[in-house]
Amino acid sequence: MSAVEESSLPASYRVAANPSIERTSPGKPGAASHVKRYKSMRGRLAFLAICSLLVSIPGTVFSQVTCSCMEGSLDDSGQLCLPSAIDGFQTRPVLDERRAVLRGYRNSVGGGYIGPTHRLAITVYFYDREVPDEVSDAKEVRAALAEILRSHKGARVEMGGKGSLPLAGNPTEAHGGVLTWREGSNDYASFLWLIPRTSRWIKIRGTYVRPLGGEAEAMRIVIESIHKVVSSICVLR
Repeated sequence: MSAVEESSLPASYRVAANPSIERTSPGKPGAASHVKRYKSMRGRLAFLAICSLLVSIPGTVFSQVTCSCMEGSLDDSGQLCLPSAIDGFQTRPVLDERRAVLRGYRNSVGGGYIGPTHRLAITVYFYDREVPDEVSDAKEVRAALAEILRSHKGARVEMGGKGSLPLAGNPTEAHGGVLTWREGSNDYASFLWLIPRTSRWIKIRGTYVRPLGGEAEAMRIVIESIHKVVSSICVLR
């Protein structure tokens, strides 16, 4: 995943490469706010540096020995299956009425898992890829990012671009971004990935509470958890 490029997202999503900091002498009005802004910028740059490093390092590949869908959520259209359980995660069941709602939107199938730390929640959705071309794919990614931006006041896209996820244990191209926002007393970060298949999309999102310390370790755990969930998706042959 690369830093957000000017052409990759609409203007409202772009991240300023060099935020300006007005210089104010100590004691003058506004000095405290400028110091606060400077510290905030330093924290954000540190987050981006850690994120850039970690997403560029190949993650652990959890290879599949067997692949079946005796249990779990079956996606007939894409020949995909979400496992009913993954070691180290708590499965978040989808109620029958929710399943019906999902089916009504682009024939969607979904599920969720709760991670071991940092209140990590990972959701996975399969849904129709209506027009399989690059222009439509770019619009799909922008729409997915925009949905998160609308849902969380003050959210921003920190990074975006192409990456790779180990779908069923095999490296697979993915598109997405990293978003951050603040709610109440907590800072959140969310990794969003979309994997285009022949006729279906796979959308994976991992959201967690950012710790006050140990950002790199938290991010490493989140990325490895996402890889483990994606590796556990069964691609039926």
